[in-house]
Amino acid sequence: MASPAAIIPPSASVAAAVSAASGVIVTPAVEAAVDAPIDEKQLQQAIVAGQQQHQHGGAAAAADELSRNFQILCKWKTQSYTLTLPQESTVGFMKMSIALLTNVRPHHQKLILAGAKAKLQDDAELRALGLKPGSTNKLMLIGNPEDQLVMDDEDKAAALEPVDDLDYDYRPSELLALQEDPAIRAKVEKYWTRVKDTFTLISPIRPNKRLLVIDIDYTIYDMKGASQDWTVLKRPGTHRFLAACHEHYELVFWSQTNWRFVELKLTELGVLMHPDYKVAFTMDKTSMFSIHSPDPHSSTGALRKHHVKCLELIWRRFPQWNATNTVHIDDLGRNFALNPQSGLRIAPYKNSHETRRTDRELPHLQEYLVHIAQTHADFTKIDHSKWKSVVPAPPPRNNQAAAASNNNPR
Repeated sequence: MASPAAIIPPSASVAAAVSAASGVIVTPAVEAAVDAPIDEKQLQQAIVAGQQQHQHGGAAAAADELSRNFQILCKWKTQSYTLTLPQESTVGFMKMSIALLTNVRPHHQKLILAGAKAKLQDDAELRALGLKPGSTNKLMLIGNPEDQLVMDDEDKAAALEPVDDLDYDYRPSELLALQEDPAIRAKVEKYWTRVKDTFTLISPIRPNKRLLVIDIDYTIYDMKGASQDWTVLKRPGTHRFLAACHEHYELVFWSQTNWRFVELKLTELGVLMHPDYKVAFTMDKTSMFSIHSPDPHSSTGALRKHHVKCLELIWRRFPQWNATNTVHIDDLGRNFALNPQSGLRIAPYKNSHETRRTDRELPHLQEYLVHIAQTHADFTKIDHSKWKSVVPAPPPRNNQAAAASNNNPR
């Protein structure tokens, strides 16, 4: 029996697809299980109030939405799912939508789309495939869900390992030796073998653009905020920041959480299908591994174990990028341990119900990133730790204007 239609307009959410297909609704409460082993009952219990936001306008608006977009009937094993996707959606975005419904990760999906006139490349737009808006396009999915895939003992241990919120300030000179450590090099090689074929492009890579790798939790999103309102949990100025940076950089989001929550957060925040910028691809905690690095607070040279985001994994897959043209933004400096010269630490966005009126981190960072893109050919010559002193901070905005800006999808 086919599921109800899952309508996903450009400004809405893949979460709507999950809601329609499974009868559950995605809200920020899903963060309660963000770093725990995935429990489907927990996920369903955490998803409580979002679908109504996508149902305003009644039956007439829904019919108009269907007529302008692509309706995809996805058949997988004994199940059927109906997705409604905007014409500008890519194959990669469709794969992410299907993944949230079936738990088959995008890089494990084999898709057979009836009537497609072109190869299903991740960055291909659906309207370029010769599909008909408003009519049903049949799709067959072949692939196994994540919980049926074999994991080795180290993978299982990493999945269960708790995330440490403590952070340490490092100087690049303290960490350069880690890049040549034999044990770390072995891990890099292991994870490169694992992730090299997993990149799912959401939008085409443009030539001659720098790379901006962006964290999600506490960088653009208050993960443990008290509010259930995504416009409060979203950091002020997020869309303006991303639109301005998109002129000079390809945007990649890398979060230390499960891939399903990465996609859910970005869609609820209105980031994945925003009209003013495009996201190239996303990465999750499965592309991160643990290392031991010097504890700056230790007087005895003790080492601390923590996870890292190794940019070399991206640079190998996309050789047009390297340390000279990449910036990695994160609220946790330890994530830069293997690429300290590319790291830019941002103040965390927490207690959003109180700080959203005064937080000006992203507008200031926007000025800095645009400035260095226009003035520096080699980012390794820049000390990002001094970024706030390079360009003046924008003047503070009054509370009413700040609130209006955050509620504006642009």
